[in-house]
Amino acid sequence: MLLFLVFYSSVRAQAPIASDSLTAYSNTILLYRNMIRENSRLYSGREYVPLSRRIQGHAFYASNDWAQGSLVYWGEQYEQVPLLYDILSDELVIRHYDSSFRIKLIADKITAFSIYNHHFIRLEPPRGAPLAAGFYDQLYKGGTLLLAKRRKTILETRGDGQVKQEFEQNDQYYIFKEGTYYPVSKRGAVLKVLKDKRKEVKRMMKQNKVLFWQNPEYAMIKMLEFYDLAKTAAE
Repeated sequence: MLLFLVFYSSVRAQAPIASDSLTAYSNTILLYRNMIRENSRLYSGREYVPLSRRIQGHAFYASNDWAQGSLVYWGEQYEQVPLLYDILSDELVIRHYDSSFRIKLIADKITAFSIYNHHFIRLEPPRGAPLAAGFYDQLYKGGTLLLAKRRKTILETRGDGQVKQEFEQNDQYYIFKEGTYYPVSKRGAVLKVLKDKRKEVKRMMKQNKVLFWQNPEYAMIKMLEFYDLAKTAAE
């Protein structure tokens, strides 16, 4: 680091800079950046080994193609990082900067990450909570919080002496309200959590033609948004 700073200062002191000096300066910058990358905590983790390709589908959230995302890892913010999120094993995967080597990051050192315009947070719920430690898609954040646990399982079917395996996605939803997590999956369960404004929420849904069965995630977001506004207005 000291060598780089000394060299950088000496180069700035020269005007104009000769082409040989520019080349040397560029090489020094490249060497410095490579040194930073090689020592970055971003690449701390273990090798990620994918499951058999015989399983139909893939284990990842949204796509099995690398997507540019951001994350907070070991307390540091990183942008424009190629990411894959394995929702079968709940592991965040990155690609080593100079190879196709895949690294699964240390889960409890990840504070949050964003991919496909979705923001995931790491939760460590208290004992007795209806949800386990892991990453949750933060769909809405206000006075209340709406979380989705993106998860896949492997479904096996047997027939004609063969076993067929495929990935199946089964998301789970949770509302966090006044210090408590509530698992929700149906309209009635959400209304029960929002019982102090139940009539108002139902009226809003009817007036705005918010159909829960058509798009549950959208409906839950609209319900919580309205609930929080109604609570604030009543205070």
